[in-house]
Amino acid sequence: MPFELHLATGPGGSIADQIDAIVQAEQLGFAGTGVADHVEDGKDAYVILGLAGARTSAISLYTAVTNPKSRHPFHLAVVANTLAELYPGRTKMGIGTGDSVIVNLGTKPATVDAFRDALQRIRALLDGEMVPFGTNPNGHIENPAKPRTPLMVTASGPRALRTAGELGDEAMLLAGISAPFRAQSAKRIAEGAAVAGRDPASIPVTHNAAVSIDDDSEAAHARVWPVVFTWLKMGFFNDGLQAVGLSVPEESDPAAVDPAAAKELVGHLAIAGTPASVVERMGQLRSEGVERLYCFLFPRGVARHKQLALLPRLVIPASAGGGGGGPRPGAPTPLLRGEGVAHLSPASTPEEIKRVSCGGYPYAPAERLAAPRRTPREEARDYAVVCPSRSLASIQGRVGQRLLVREGGDVAAVVGAVEAHLRRRLVG
Repeated sequence: MPFELHLATGPGGSIADQIDAIVQAEQLGFAGTGVADHVEDGKDAYVILGLAGARTSAISLYTAVTNPKSRHPFHLAVVANTLAELYPGRTKMGIGTGDSVIVNLGTKPATVDAFRDALQRIRALLDGEMVPFGTNPNGHIENPAKPRTPLMVTASGPRALRTAGELGDEAMLLAGISAPFRAQSAKRIAEGAAVAGRDPASIPVTHNAAVSIDDDSEAAHARVWPVVFTWLKMGFFNDGLQAVGLSVPEESDPAAVDPAAAKELVGHLAIAGTPASVVERMGQLRSEGVERLYCFLFPRGVARHKQLALLPRLVIPASAGGGGGGPRPGAPTPLLRGEGVAHLSPASTPEEIKRVSCGGYPYAPAERLAAPRRTPREEARDYAVVCPSRSLASIQGRVGQRLLVREGGDVAAVVGAVEAHLRRRLVG
Protein backbone atom coordinates (compact mmCIF):
# COMPACT_ATOMS: atom_id res chain seq x y z
CA MET A 1 0.00 0.00 0.00
CA PRO A 2 1.41 3.44 -0.88
CA PHE A 3 2.15 5.94 1.84
CA GLU A 4 2.55 9.55 0.79
CA LEU A 5 3.94 12.41 2.83
CA HIS A 6 2.62 15.84 1.93
CA LEU A 7 3.95 19.12 3.31
CA ALA A 8 2.25 22.30 4.45
CA THR A 9 4.12 25.25 2.94
CA GLY A 10 3.86 28.51 4.85
CA PRO A 11 1.93 30.56 5.57
CA GLY A 12 4.43 33.35 5.91
CA GLY A 13 7.80 34.02 4.39
CA SER A 14 8.62 35.66 1.12
CA ILE A 15 7.32 34.33 -2.19
CA ALA A 16 10.84 33.21 -3.08
CA ASP A 17 11.18 31.35 0.22
CA GLN A 18 7.86 29.56 -0.25
CA ILE A 19 8.73 28.51 -3.79
CA ASP A 20 12.17 27.34 -2.65
CA ALA A 21 10.46 25.31 0.08
CA ILE A 22 8.25 23.60 -2.52
CA VAL A 23 11.27 22.83 -4.70
CA GLN A 24 13.03 21.36 -1.68
CA ALA A 25 9.96 19.30 -0.74
CA GLU A 26 10.01 17.67 -4.18
CA GLN A 27 13.74 17.00 -3.95
CA LEU A 28 13.33 15.38 -0.55
CA GLY A 29 10.60 13.03 -1.75
CA PHE A 30 7.36 14.63 -0.54
CA ALA A 31 4.48 13.65 -2.83
CA GLY A 32 2.55 16.90 -2.52
CA THR A 33 2.51 20.33 -0.95
CA GLY A 34 -0.23 22.77 -0.06
CA VAL A 35 -0.14 26.57 0.03
CA ALA A 36 -2.40 28.45 2.43
CA ASP A 37 -4.83 30.89 0.80
CA HIS A 38 -4.71 33.48 3.60
CA VAL A 39 -5.34 37.11 2.70
CA GLU A 40 -3.41 38.36 5.73
CA ASP A 41 -0.21 36.94 4.26
CA GLY A 42 -0.34 39.55 1.52
CA LYS A 43 0.61 36.99 -1.14
CA ASP A 44 -1.60 35.15 -3.61
CA ALA A 45 -1.55 31.37 -3.20
CA TYR A 46 -2.32 30.72 -6.86
CA VAL A 47 0.56 32.89 -8.05
CA ILE A 48 2.89 30.94 -5.75
CA LEU A 49 1.54 27.62 -7.07
CA GLY A 50 1.95 28.77 -10.67
CA LEU A 51 5.55 29.83 -10.12
CA ALA A 52 6.33 26.68 -8.12
CA GLY A 53 4.98 24.50 -10.90
CA ALA A 54 7.55 25.94 -13.27
CA ARG A 55 10.35 25.06 -10.83
CA THR A 56 9.19 21.49 -10.19
CA SER A 57 8.26 18.49 -12.31
CA ALA A 58 6.28 15.93 -10.32
CA ILE A 59 5.12 17.10 -6.89
CA SER A 60 1.37 17.61 -6.49
CA LEU A 61 0.44 21.28 -5.94
CA TYR A 62 -2.73 22.56 -4.29
CA THR A 63 -4.32 25.16 -2.08
CA ALA A 64 -4.63 24.25 1.58
CA VAL A 65 -7.07 25.71 1.61
CA THR A 66 -9.11 28.15 -0.46
CA ASN A 67 -12.80 29.01 0.03
CA PRO A 68 -15.84 30.30 -1.91
CA LYS A 69 -16.34 33.38 0.29
CA SER A 70 -13.12 35.35 -0.19
CA ARG A 71 -13.02 34.16 -3.83
CA HIS A 72 -16.06 33.87 -6.09
CA PRO A 73 -16.77 30.30 -7.31
CA PHE A 74 -16.37 31.38 -10.96
CA HIS A 75 -13.00 32.91 -10.15
CA LEU A 76 -11.95 29.71 -8.35
CA ALA A 77 -12.92 27.66 -11.39
CA VAL A 78 -10.86 29.94 -13.65
CA VAL A 79 -7.67 29.81 -11.57
CA ALA A 80 -8.06 26.03 -11.15
CA ASN A 81 -8.48 25.66 -14.90
CA THR A 82 -5.42 27.85 -15.52
CA LEU A 83 -3.19 25.69 -13.33
CA ALA A 84 -4.62 22.51 -14.87
CA GLU A 85 -3.67 23.75 -18.33
CA LEU A 86 -0.17 24.71 -17.21
CA TYR A 87 0.54 21.53 -15.23
CA PRO A 88 -1.81 18.73 -16.35
CA GLY A 89 -2.48 16.15 -13.67
CA ARG A 90 -0.33 17.88 -11.03
CA THR A 91 -2.71 20.35 -9.42
CA LYS A 92 -5.85 20.18 -7.35
CA MET A 93 -7.95 22.55 -5.30
CA GLY A 94 -8.13 22.15 -1.55
CA ILE A 95 -11.33 23.99 -0.67
CA GLY A 96 -13.30 24.52 2.52
CA THR A 97 -15.84 26.86 4.05
CA GLY A 98 -13.30 29.48 5.12
CA ASP A 99 -12.99 29.44 8.93
CA SER A 100 -10.24 31.75 10.21
CA VAL A 101 -9.43 33.46 6.91
CA ILE A 102 -13.05 34.60 6.57
CA VAL A 103 -13.20 35.79 10.17
CA ASN A 104 -10.18 37.97 9.38
CA LEU A 105 -12.27 39.58 6.62
CA GLY A 106 -14.94 40.48 9.15
CA THR A 107 -17.57 38.05 7.91
CA LYS A 108 -18.65 34.46 8.50
CA PRO A 109 -17.52 31.26 6.76
CA ALA A 110 -19.76 29.79 4.08
CA THR A 111 -22.62 27.70 5.36
CA VAL A 112 -22.47 24.05 4.39
CA ASP A 113 -25.37 24.57 1.99
CA ALA A 114 -23.61 27.51 0.30
CA PHE A 115 -20.40 25.48 0.21
CA ARG A 116 -22.19 22.57 -1.47
CA ASP A 117 -23.65 24.93 -4.07
CA ALA A 118 -20.20 26.42 -4.77
CA LEU A 119 -18.64 22.97 -5.20
CA GLN A 120 -21.29 21.95 -7.71
CA ARG A 121 -20.89 25.18 -9.68
CA ILE A 122 -17.10 24.97 -9.75
CA ARG A 123 -17.18 21.35 -10.92
CA ALA A 124 -19.74 22.15 -13.61
CA LEU A 125 -17.64 25.05 -14.91
CA LEU A 126 -14.51 22.90 -15.01
CA ASP A 127 -16.47 20.27 -16.92
CA GLY A 128 -17.44 22.86 -19.56
CA GLU A 129 -21.09 23.12 -18.54
CA MET A 130 -23.25 26.24 -18.57
CA VAL A 131 -23.79 27.64 -15.08
CA PRO A 132 -26.15 30.54 -14.28
CA PHE A 133 -24.72 33.40 -12.21
CA GLY A 134 -27.14 36.21 -11.40
CA THR A 135 -28.37 37.74 -14.64
CA ASN A 136 -25.93 35.65 -16.67
CA PRO A 137 -27.61 32.35 -17.57
CA ASN A 138 -24.67 31.03 -19.57
CA GLY A 139 -21.60 31.31 -17.42
CA HIS A 140 -18.98 28.89 -18.74
CA ILE A 141 -15.29 28.29 -19.39
CA GLU A 142 -14.30 27.93 -23.02
CA ASN A 143 -12.09 24.96 -23.80
CA PRO A 144 -11.69 23.70 -20.21
CA ALA A 145 -8.43 21.92 -19.47
CA LYS A 146 -8.26 18.14 -19.33
CA PRO A 147 -7.92 16.39 -17.00
CA ARG A 148 -10.13 18.53 -14.80
CA THR A 149 -8.70 19.83 -11.54
CA PRO A 150 -9.80 17.54 -8.67
CA LEU A 151 -11.73 19.24 -5.88
CA MET A 152 -10.27 18.19 -2.53
CA VAL A 153 -12.89 19.01 0.08
CA THR A 154 -11.41 19.91 3.45
CA ALA A 155 -13.51 18.90 6.41
CA SER A 156 -13.64 18.50 10.19
CA GLY A 157 -17.26 18.48 11.30
CA PRO A 158 -19.96 15.90 10.47
CA ARG A 159 -21.75 17.91 7.74
CA ALA A 160 -18.54 18.91 5.99
CA LEU A 161 -17.31 15.31 6.13
CA ARG A 162 -20.54 14.11 4.57
CA THR A 163 -20.15 16.78 1.88
CA ALA A 164 -16.67 15.48 1.14
CA GLY A 165 -18.11 12.01 0.70
CA GLU A 166 -20.92 13.20 -1.52
CA LEU A 167 -19.25 15.85 -3.69
CA GLY A 168 -15.48 15.76 -3.22
CA ASP A 169 -13.11 14.19 -5.71
CA GLU A 170 -10.86 13.83 -2.67
CA ALA A 171 -11.12 14.60 1.04
CA MET A 172 -8.63 16.40 3.27
CA LEU A 173 -9.37 15.97 6.96
CA LEU A 174 -8.39 17.89 10.06
CA ALA A 175 -10.34 15.61 12.34
CA GLY A 176 -7.80 13.53 14.29
CA ILE A 177 -5.44 10.78 13.20
CA SER A 178 -5.76 8.02 15.79
CA ALA A 179 -7.76 4.95 14.75
CA PRO A 180 -11.02 5.86 16.57
CA PHE A 181 -10.97 9.42 15.21
CA ARG A 182 -10.31 8.20 11.68
CA ALA A 183 -13.10 5.65 12.02
CA GLN A 184 -15.55 8.39 12.96
CA SER A 185 -14.46 10.49 9.97
CA ALA A 186 -14.73 7.48 7.65
CA LYS A 187 -18.27 6.87 8.92
CA ARG A 188 -19.31 10.43 8.03
CA ILE A 189 -17.68 10.26 4.59
CA ALA A 190 -19.45 6.96 3.92
CA GLU A 191 -22.77 8.56 4.87
CA GLY A 192 -22.21 11.30 2.29
CA ALA A 193 -21.01 8.86 -0.34
CA ALA A 194 -24.17 6.78 0.13
CA VAL A 195 -26.31 9.81 -0.75
CA ALA A 196 -24.49 10.11 -4.07
CA GLY A 197 -24.36 6.36 -4.68
CA ARG A 198 -20.56 6.40 -4.48
CA ASP A 199 -18.13 3.87 -3.09
CA PRO A 200 -16.38 5.64 -0.16
CA ALA A 201 -13.27 3.56 -0.85
CA SER A 202 -12.94 5.40 -4.18
CA ILE A 203 -12.42 8.75 -2.43
CA PRO A 204 -8.73 9.47 -1.68
CA VAL A 205 -8.35 10.77 1.86
CA THR A 206 -5.51 12.92 3.19
CA HIS A 207 -5.17 13.26 6.96
CA ASN A 208 -3.77 16.46 8.43
CA ALA A 209 -1.43 16.32 11.41
CA ALA A 210 0.82 18.68 13.29
CA VAL A 211 4.25 17.07 13.48
CA SER A 212 7.01 17.77 15.98
CA ILE A 213 10.26 15.77 16.14
CA ASP A 214 12.88 16.18 18.85
CA ASP A 215 15.42 14.00 20.62
CA ASP A 216 13.59 15.10 23.77
CA SER A 217 10.06 13.67 23.49
CA GLU A 218 8.72 16.07 26.13
CA ALA A 219 10.04 19.03 24.13
CA ALA A 220 8.40 17.65 20.99
CA HIS A 221 5.04 17.43 22.76
CA ALA A 222 5.43 20.87 24.34
CA ARG A 223 6.01 22.46 20.93
CA VAL A 224 2.96 20.98 19.29
CA TRP A 225 0.48 21.17 22.17
CA PRO A 226 -0.39 24.91 21.79
CA VAL A 227 -1.28 24.28 18.14
CA VAL A 228 -3.45 21.28 19.00
CA PHE A 229 -5.07 23.29 21.80
CA THR A 230 -5.97 26.10 19.38
CA TRP A 231 -7.49 23.64 16.93
CA LEU A 232 -9.46 22.03 19.75
CA LYS A 233 -10.89 25.41 20.72
CA MET A 234 -11.87 26.01 17.09
CA GLY A 235 -13.98 22.85 17.20
CA PHE A 236 -12.12 20.87 14.57
CA PHE A 237 -12.19 17.60 16.50
CA ASN A 238 -15.57 17.70 18.24
CA ASP A 239 -17.10 14.77 16.35
CA GLY A 240 -14.22 12.45 17.14
CA LEU A 241 -13.92 13.65 20.72
CA GLN A 242 -17.54 12.79 21.35
CA ALA A 243 -17.10 9.37 19.79
CA VAL A 244 -14.21 8.47 22.12
CA GLY A 245 -15.63 10.14 25.25
CA LEU A 246 -13.19 13.06 25.42
CA SER A 247 -13.89 16.78 25.48
CA VAL A 248 -12.30 20.11 24.71
CA PRO A 249 -10.31 21.37 27.73
CA GLU A 250 -12.15 24.01 29.74
CA GLU A 251 -8.98 25.96 30.42
CA SER A 252 -8.26 29.07 28.33
CA ASP A 253 -4.49 28.65 28.58
CA PRO A 254 -2.84 25.54 27.09
CA ALA A 255 -0.23 25.64 29.85
CA ALA A 256 -2.96 25.23 32.47
CA VAL A 257 -4.20 21.90 31.04
CA ASP A 258 -3.22 18.77 32.96
CA PRO A 259 -0.06 17.42 31.24
CA ALA A 260 -1.41 13.87 31.12
CA ALA A 261 -4.63 15.05 29.48
CA ALA A 262 -2.69 17.17 27.01
CA LYS A 263 -0.46 14.25 26.10
CA GLU A 264 -3.47 11.99 25.52
CA LEU A 265 -5.03 14.54 23.19
CA VAL A 266 -1.78 15.03 21.27
CA GLY A 267 -1.64 11.26 20.85
CA HIS A 268 -5.02 11.31 19.10
CA LEU A 269 -4.56 14.49 17.09
CA ALA A 270 -0.87 14.97 16.22
CA ILE A 271 2.48 13.24 15.83
CA ALA A 272 5.15 14.23 18.34
CA GLY A 273 8.16 12.51 19.80
CA THR A 274 11.67 11.28 19.15
CA PRO A 275 12.75 10.30 15.63
CA ALA A 276 12.34 6.62 16.52
CA SER A 277 8.86 7.09 17.96
CA VAL A 278 7.76 9.16 14.96
CA VAL A 279 8.92 6.42 12.59
CA GLU A 280 7.01 3.89 14.67
CA ARG A 281 3.88 6.05 14.63
CA MET A 282 4.06 6.60 10.89
CA GLY A 283 4.50 2.88 10.35
CA GLN A 284 1.47 2.20 12.53
CA LEU A 285 -0.64 4.66 10.55
CA ARG A 286 0.43 3.07 7.29
CA SER A 287 -0.33 -0.45 8.55
CA GLU A 288 -3.79 0.78 9.58
CA GLY A 289 -4.54 1.95 6.06
CA VAL A 290 -3.55 5.63 6.05
CA GLU A 291 -2.28 6.44 2.56
CA ARG A 292 -1.65 10.20 2.68
CA LEU A 293 -0.46 12.37 5.55
CA TYR A 294 -0.31 16.17 5.31
CA CYS A 295 2.32 17.42 7.74
CA PHE A 296 2.36 20.75 9.54
CA LEU A 297 5.89 20.99 10.91
CA PHE A 298 6.32 22.90 14.17
CA PRO A 299 7.95 25.12 15.18
CA ARG A 300 9.28 27.50 12.54
CA GLY A 301 12.88 28.52 11.94
CA VAL A 302 15.91 26.27 12.26
CA ALA A 303 13.95 23.52 14.04
CA ARG A 304 11.57 23.30 11.08
CA HIS A 305 14.46 22.90 8.67
CA LYS A 306 15.85 20.09 10.78
CA GLN A 307 12.52 18.29 10.79
CA LEU A 308 11.99 18.93 7.08
CA ALA A 309 15.29 17.23 6.34
CA LEU A 310 14.67 14.43 8.81
CA LEU A 311 11.06 13.43 8.15
CA PRO A 312 11.30 12.03 4.60
CA ARG A 313 14.64 10.37 5.31
CA LEU A 314 13.13 8.58 8.29
CA VAL A 315 9.69 7.74 7.01
CA ILE A 316 9.71 7.32 3.25
CA PRO A 317 12.54 4.75 3.10
CA ALA A 318 10.84 2.86 5.94
CA SER A 319 7.65 2.58 3.87
CA ALA A 320 8.17 -0.14 1.31
CA GLY A 321 6.91 1.23 -1.97
CA GLY A 322 6.45 4.59 -0.24
CA GLY A 323 4.32 7.09 -2.08
CA GLY A 324 6.81 9.93 -2.09
CA GLY A 325 9.47 7.56 -3.33
CA GLY A 326 12.08 8.93 -0.98
CA PRO A 327 14.55 11.58 -2.06
CA ARG A 328 14.75 11.61 -5.82
CA PRO A 329 17.94 10.38 -7.50
CA GLY A 330 20.48 13.19 -7.53
CA ALA A 331 18.57 15.18 -4.90
CA PRO A 332 20.74 17.22 -2.57
CA THR A 333 21.44 16.40 1.02
CA PRO A 334 19.33 18.84 3.07
CA LEU A 335 21.27 21.71 4.58
CA LEU A 336 20.31 23.70 7.66
CA ARG A 337 20.13 27.46 7.83
CA GLY A 338 23.50 28.72 8.98
CA GLU A 339 24.71 31.99 10.42
CA GLY A 340 25.91 33.32 7.08
CA VAL A 341 29.16 33.27 5.17
CA ALA A 342 30.43 36.31 7.01
CA HIS A 343 30.94 34.09 10.07
CA LEU A 344 33.12 31.54 8.28
CA SER A 345 36.83 31.53 8.87
CA PRO A 346 39.79 29.19 8.35
CA ALA A 347 38.92 27.78 11.77
CA SER A 348 35.41 26.81 10.70
CA THR A 349 34.60 23.11 10.76
CA PRO A 350 33.34 21.25 7.68
CA GLU A 351 29.92 21.00 9.34
CA GLU A 352 29.78 24.77 9.77
CA ILE A 353 30.59 25.23 6.10
CA LYS A 354 27.90 22.73 5.15
CA ARG A 355 25.33 24.61 7.24
CA VAL A 356 25.68 27.71 5.10
CA SER A 357 22.98 27.68 2.44
CA CYS A 358 20.88 30.11 0.48
CA GLY A 359 17.80 30.61 2.63
CA GLY A 360 18.27 27.25 4.32
CA TYR A 361 17.71 25.17 1.21
CA PRO A 362 19.95 22.75 -0.68
CA TYR A 363 22.35 24.46 -3.02
CA ALA A 364 23.07 21.89 -5.71
CA PRO A 365 22.16 18.35 -6.77
CA ALA A 366 24.71 15.60 -6.44
CA GLU A 367 25.27 15.49 -10.18
CA ARG A 368 26.55 19.06 -10.04
CA LEU A 369 29.01 18.09 -7.36
CA ALA A 370 30.36 15.43 -9.70
CA ALA A 371 30.67 17.82 -12.64
CA PRO A 372 34.08 18.76 -14.06
CA ARG A 373 36.21 20.98 -11.86
CA ARG A 374 35.61 24.68 -12.25
CA THR A 375 37.46 27.58 -10.73
CA PRO A 376 35.82 29.65 -8.00
CA ARG A 377 35.61 32.51 -10.49
CA GLU A 378 33.71 30.31 -12.96
CA GLU A 379 31.46 29.06 -10.19
CA ALA A 380 30.68 32.59 -9.04
CA ARG A 381 29.87 33.81 -12.54
CA ASP A 382 27.66 30.76 -13.11
CA TYR A 383 25.63 31.42 -9.97
CA ALA A 384 25.48 35.15 -10.71
CA VAL A 385 23.76 34.37 -14.02
CA VAL A 386 21.43 31.72 -12.60
CA CYS A 387 20.58 33.67 -9.44
CA PRO A 388 20.98 37.37 -10.32
CA SER A 389 19.06 38.45 -7.23
CA ARG A 390 21.36 36.60 -4.85
CA SER A 391 23.71 38.60 -2.68
CA LEU A 392 27.45 38.26 -2.79
CA ALA A 393 27.30 36.44 0.53
CA SER A 394 24.78 33.88 -0.68
CA ILE A 395 26.79 33.16 -3.84
CA GLN A 396 29.87 32.91 -1.67
CA GLY A 397 28.11 30.33 0.46
CA ARG A 398 27.04 28.26 -2.53
CA VAL A 399 30.51 28.24 -4.03
CA GLY A 400 32.04 27.49 -0.66
CA GLN A 401 29.87 24.41 -0.22
CA ARG A 402 30.89 22.98 -3.56
CA LEU A 403 34.54 23.77 -2.96
CA LEU A 404 34.35 22.02 0.38
CA VAL A 405 33.32 18.80 -1.37
CA ARG A 406 35.90 19.28 -4.11
CA GLU A 407 38.77 20.06 -1.77
CA GLY A 408 38.05 17.09 0.48
CA GLY A 409 37.10 19.11 3.54
CA ASP A 410 40.09 21.47 3.56
CA VAL A 411 38.28 24.38 5.17
CA ALA A 412 41.22 26.77 5.00
CA ALA A 413 41.52 26.17 1.26
CA VAL A 414 37.81 26.71 0.79
CA VAL A 415 37.61 29.93 2.73
CA GLY A 416 40.81 31.23 1.21
CA ALA A 417 39.72 30.52 -2.34
CA VAL A 418 36.32 32.10 -1.82
CA GLU A 419 37.75 35.18 -0.15
CA ALA A 420 40.38 35.61 -2.83
CA HIS A 421 37.94 35.56 -5.70
CA LEU A 422 34.52 36.62 -4.49
CA ARG A 423 35.61 39.79 -2.76
CA ARG A 424 36.42 41.11 -6.22
CA ARG A 425 33.85 42.30 -8.72
CA LEU A 426 32.81 38.84 -9.83
CA VAL A 427 29.09 39.51 -9.75
CA GLY A 428 29.09 43.13 -10.77
